[in-house]
Amino acid sequence: MLYKVAPDLIVPVLRPYQKRGELGTWFRDPTVINMLDGRLKKGGYAGIGEFHIFGTDADGEVFRKVVQLARKYKIFLHAHSDADAVGRVFKQDPAAKYCAGIVRNHPFVDGNKRAGLLAAIVFLSFNGYRFGADEANIVVMIDALAAGNLDTGDLAGWFAGNSVSKPGV
Repeated sequence: MLYKVAPDLIVPVLRPYQKRGELGTWFRDPTVINMLDGRLKKGGYAGIGEFHIFGTDADGEVFRKVVQLARKYKIFLHAHSDADAVGRVFKQDPAAKYCAGIVRNHPFVDGNKRAGLLAAIVFLSFNGYRFGADEANIVVMIDALAAGNLDTGDLAGWFAGNSVSKPGV
């Protein structure tokens, strides 16, 4: 496995495809869940992905269970999709994933906590919400996330508790 050779360069992800030609059908196959869960139990994966999902397919039972698996194993989802599907995915597991993915995985040399928070706030704004936590609370929460002392479920609850619907949206 390439990850063992270059762990600082390779991010191991698990694709949901079981055979060729499943780009447009894998999310209707309930056996995908057991396959993913079995492999994820063994560990070693940072995410589920590079899969294709579009539109209302992101609301299907199989895909909802994929999102639940990502939450359970505290890993990210990496999708090739349209804006409709992205919105549907993040209604299932909201802004916390944006923030946690950036804060914890350090994609930038500097500024990962600020970039993660900003990504979540922008996501909320695009989806009709205004974020309103005070600066001291933000520092405590984002530092806890960066230190590994806050899971994405708690982070999602914090975002929800500090966000209000924008008028007219």
